[in-house]
Amino acid sequence: MIDCKSGGEPALHMACVLYGTQHCIIKSVAHSGAPLMLSNAIRFALATIATVCSMKASIATGYAPLGVNPVSVRFVYETFKMGAYSAASFYSQTVALRYTSATRCAYILYLNIKIVCILSVVRNPSLCKLRMCASVSLATVGTMLLAIDSVDITSSIGRGEVLCVISAFLSALFTLQLEEIARFQQSAILTNALYLSFATILLVCFSVDEWRWKTIMFDAKTLLSVLYLGMLTFVGQFLQTYGQATVDATRTAVIFSLDPVYNLIIATVFWGEMVTRSMMCGVALVSLAVFV
Repeated sequence: MIDCKSGGEPALHMACVLYGTQHCIIKSVAHSGAPLMLSNAIRFALATIATVCSMKASIATGYAPLGVNPVSVRFVYETFKMGAYSAASFYSQTVALRYTSATRCAYILYLNIKIVCILSVVRNPSLCKLRMCASVSLATVGTMLLAIDSVDITSSIGRGEVLCVISAFLSALFTLQLEEIARFQQSAILTNALYLSFATILLVCFSVDEWRWKTIMFDAKTLLSVLYLGMLTFVGQFLQTYGQATVDATRTAVIFSLDPVYNLIIATVFWGEMVTRSMMCGVALVSLAVFV
């Protein structure tokens, strides 16, 4: 059980930094021609193996990773729902990349931050307070400013963009589901072991077509990228699960609005992408949203 409330938000910030690095890596994997659905399955399989090994190590060292309550059938079912939301989100995103660019897809996926806030208020209207509304509004405008120079907003909206929105919605459901899981008072490592296992199984099923019809080829760079994404998933998901044990989904969404900021910094430093005035304004607004 996680009882350190003060550690929740720092953990989420660290997870957000890690997640901010993944978009450039996913873009490079997409451009390599490797089967994307299978790459996601391998990514989650690596994260699952790392999580299970960590859980075994914690048991061996005398730390019981099962939380304060017995593991119930309901808990297993709720973690399965997490795995289903995550796997379906990645599947939608992967199919979308066949019809739209990786950059456009990445920025549309940031809609999940706003969807989380909307769904949270629908579920609990008492959350609709001035401070929360101001924070969400700043994060929304900031994200739009970050995206406006990177995405051709005049281009037509097709099936790729629709699938990206579906992926963002499923990602938002995952964040809300993680908030529900916190009520079972189980440890982050056990929650992730179950969730990642379910997600891996579903992603392997989703990638059947790629096993059957595509030549499975990974060059050394792509393999390293998938390995990095696997370790990122392992560490980032642990931090997010740890953080959301004490931080509500709406606040988590606002913190994760910094994702495109970190993505911009990394893309600028390592990919040489240009930073415009609107992007700088977006960075300022998103950063302000976190502290409102």
